[in-house]
Amino acid sequence: MDEMIREARQRIREMRRREVEVCVTRDGKPVENAQVHLSMRRHEFLFGCNCFPATTYPTQGENDRYTQLFANLLNYGTLPFYWGRYEPQRHQYNEPEIANQVKWTKDHGIKSKGHPLIWHEVVPEWLTDQDDVGALEVARVRDIMSKYAHQVDFWDLNNETTVNYRFDNPITHWIDQIGPMNMMKLIGGVAREANPDVKLLYNDFNVHGDDFYQFLQRMRDEDVQVYGIGIQSHMHQFRWTFEETWDIMNRAAAFGWPLHFTECTVISGTCANEDGKVHFDRTPNHWDEPEEMLYSQAEYVRDFYTLVFSHPATEALTWWDFCDHAWLGAPCGLVNDRLNPKPVYYELEKLIKGEWWTNLDLSTGAQGNCRAKVFCGNYDIEVVADGRRVVVNRDILRAPDGMRVELSL
Repeated sequence: MDEMIREARQRIREMRRREVEVCVTRDGKPVENAQVHLSMRRHEFLFGCNCFPATTYPTQGENDRYTQLFANLLNYGTLPFYWGRYEPQRHQYNEPEIANQVKWTKDHGIKSKGHPLIWHEVVPEWLTDQDDVGALEVARVRDIMSKYAHQVDFWDLNNETTVNYRFDNPITHWIDQIGPMNMMKLIGGVAREANPDVKLLYNDFNVHGDDFYQFLQRMRDEDVQVYGIGIQSHMHQFRWTFEETWDIMNRAAAFGWPLHFTECTVISGTCANEDGKVHFDRTPNHWDEPEEMLYSQAEYVRDFYTLVFSHPATEALTWWDFCDHAWLGAPCGLVNDRLNPKPVYYELEKLIKGEWWTNLDLSTGAQGNCRAKVFCGNYDIEVVADGRRVVVNRDILRAPDGMRVELSL
């Protein structure tokens, strides 16, 4: 394990950084000894979390605290568009809550993902087999896209379709009838009506067996158009070994799509049910939360994030949930119930805003230029010379070649 993490750190230094050259001139001539400061604003890589509680706390103080902690660490948020939650009664939508949350992401420079457009769980209670489910799904997606197609950056097109057969409800019956590939083409086409460049993901937890990879192969064979593949990594019952994590990334990356880790859960406790298992049928769960598990969670997550960040196919890593005791009542948050950071929050902060963050002070040479390797992301670049000051904002993004920024005083 130690060797895998050492190798991962080396890959990160080589792959997640890019050389940037800053060239400073005045009246067309190079300026020597200009002071250049590169200040990182945001990562290119998407470090995220579901942000379902955003703007919904009963007090402004709690909302402000949640925002401060989230935006300090993360640049990506997943928003809840579950059909049964977003439209609990026909044509009655969970608004303005969603609109407020979309605005919240924009106001704080957080990219967003809508989750999900199609899923066979969280089915509206009013939906029956007597309804034209396909027509209602199309209408649902058109309505959502009419509001948010250009405000939300990514969408889970469909969720966990490899296990559709395990469920018995109007949505599963419709998917069985139309077929999963045709369903993805239909709904993906509806989404592209509103935004031809919409970024759609196929998202699944069922990544340890062959079903997932056979499904991806069918998507390739039948030319299903998606932007990327979402890999869930909920670890309520056991923690993934780093060997299997690497293998899963390699197997999924072989199909050529970018990879997003969409739902990562690592608990700071152990399940104390009588049978020792987590019950996913929503029955109550009980958790033992010894203090040492806080540090065990933090140490494992530090290395897991390092490994995932080091894979060339990954573009995003989303935590699930930001606060303790949300889904399944699990102690899996980055912060506790009182919105106080846990050790895992601070370990991620050391990586995301420390080890993987770039702030540099440089000086130009005789040719008016200076060079450095920086982590890919968005930067303010400040140049000061002879009492003059210029500041520009630039994206320094991952690419095989270097980047040149020319500034004139």
